[in-house]
Amino acid sequence: INQFKSDLLSGKQSYGCWAGFADPYATEVMGTAGFDWLVGFELVDRRGHCGSFELSCPQGTPVVEWPSRGGHAVKLKLHHINLTTTKVAEMDRFYQGVMGQERETSGLPVLEKEQGYAGDVAFTTDGNIQTHLAQRDVMAGMATGQVVNPVARGHIAFRTDDLAVFKKHLEAKGVPYSDWGNRAVAGWHQIFFYDPDGNVIEVHEVEE
Repeated sequence: INQFKSDLLSGKQSYGCWAGFADPYATEVMGTAGFDWLVGFELVDRRGHCGSFELSCPQGTPVVEWPSRGGHAVKLKLHHINLTTTKVAEMDRFYQGVMGQERETSGLPVLEKEQGYAGDVAFTTDGNIQTHLAQRDVMAGMATGQVVNPVARGHIAFRTDDLAVFKKHLEAKGVPYSDWGNRAVAGWHQIFFYDPDGNVIEVHEVEE
């Protein structure tokens, strides 16, 4: 049983700390300081670093690893929620008129409608997080040769500043993903994968 995950799901208050030390002795001190959990970066020498974390938690403090680049944590921020529908215009009116969303006009994705997904999409926002109201297409996965279809049941999307490192993170965790590249959106490199309950997750990086 992963006590950290159990406490998180139950809403139990816990206390933890980011531990980005490359030195195992400093990390060992952190592991015995009474925290409920520690978050550690994956450094280049991943095996050695993770080993030091295991040794640093004699009291069973769970460690949540997070990918890093050059000693800095890779950024991952919620960007948008995608809802698929056969009623794009009606959904657009609902989310603006009933839910108080505004029409999103900045930072919109440029859809590549000739590379596998040609559906209509409306964009709204609460000022921080976008909502993408996308025409449902259950055949988009087959059209692009991808296992994960993000416009069959919708998805939640995160933006990262280093997709290559994040993909290695998924591979190290044994999480398979579909690499859509920029087939759906020009200038966005997108990957899609499933969470344990079958929900589709998107992570993308804006290409320069």
